[in-house]
Amino acid sequence: MERERSLEKARAAAEAHLQAEQEKARKDAEERMAAEAEAAAEAARRSELETERRQAEAEKARKKAQDRIAAEEQRQADARRAAEERQRLAALPSDEDRTGFVRRIQEVLQKASCYDGALNGC
Repeated sequence: MERERSLEKARAAAEAHLQAEQEKARKDAEERMAAEAEAAAEAARRSELETERRQAEAEKARKKAQDRIAAEEQRQADARRAAEERQRLAALPSDEDRTGFVRRIQEVLQKASCYDGALNGC
């Protein structure tokens, strides 16, 4: 009987030891899974941050290209306006030409008795 009790105690101790080891293994597995989940979440956060950084860089490059295009368009518009202004000024008669033209008009009008003022070109 004593031997049976001893064996029973030994079995109970062995079973308790086995349960403790199984519980420890279960806890270790849970901790590993939690650590893996945390690592996966951190990797996802890093990936999201990297995606945001890349999008910001792409937006910055797009904005820079737009600014460059706008500056080029503005430069072309300025050059076009300057050319138009030069052309407009070139089409205007000089002061001497205008004075001569007005003088001739005054002469014609005077011969037709439509003007009796001085022939000054003003």
